[in-house]
Amino acid sequence: MAEILEELRQAGLLETSDAPQLSPRGRLWLRQLEDIETQEVHDAGEAAADLILSTSGLIR
Repeated sequence: MAEILEELRQAGLLETSDAPQLSPRGRLWLRQLEDIETQEVHDAGEAAADLILSTSGLIR
């Protein structure tokens, strides 16, 4: 765990302190990851809807 925290500090994603805290760069990075996750969920929902519509069309 200490090794991972050190790597995050070296990357500028954590503030150097006793209790690990995200740096401004780390918070930006986290927001970008959350945006990617949200987009993936949205895309998966659209793909599921397309599958249902195409399956319904085949059955009719």
